[in-house]
Amino acid sequence: MSDPNGVVVIGGGLLGLASAWALNEQGYTVSVLDARDELAAATSYANAGMLTPSMADPWNSPGIWRSLLRYVGREQGPIVLRPRALPAYFSWGLRFLRHSAAAHHRRATRANLSLAMHSLHQFQRLREQVRFSYDLRTAGTSG
Repeated sequence: MSDPNGVVVIGGGLLGLASAWALNEQGYTVSVLDARDELAAATSYANAGMLTPSMADPWNSPGIWRSLLRYVGREQGPIVLRPRALPAYFSWGLRFLRHSAAAHHRRATRANLSLAMHSLHQFQRLREQVRFSYDLRTAGTSG
């Protein structure tokens, strides 16, 4: 018989483990599944598990269309747009560009910043409760 309060979290990185911890605190029985043998060995490792509220602005900033045109067909750059893929992304691309208007961008940046600050607060709370060992740095990305 299965546990009615059982939850499976797929992914043992920063987000998966934080979610598992929060679910466990709420009384759920949690199992974490990950494709790797070691936890946090994929995306969280590659991104160094960074929580960076200073990078809350979305990629589709006002004027992004100029950058998009500059990178079409180039394999190197912050945005890779292959001409053969453009037809499949046409409707998505129009929405992406429509939401690059200044008002949309400001609203999305504020929402992202709010989420980032909440995440930092929750992660601080988690660190105080769990007391796990890792290479914590709070000096930013350049220090």
